[in-house]
Amino acid sequence: MPARFQQAKNEGDLSESAQPDVLAAFMITVTQGIAVQAKAGAKRELLEAVAEQAMACWPADPALS
Repeated sequence: MPARFQQAKNEGDLSESAQPDVLAAFMITVTQGIAVQAKAGAKRELLEAVAEQAMACWPADPALS
């Protein structure tokens, strides 16, 4: 996954400040955490809110700022 994020950065789809290794670890942590919470019985609405919050932390496109 870090290689794909690096490719996105190289192609300008991620900001210059994006850290591909860190983004990959972040995404793995969030998805595994959501899976654990789902197995433990968390409500779908909460899991979707967690996913939305995670995406709100995503590096912004400087062209859109």
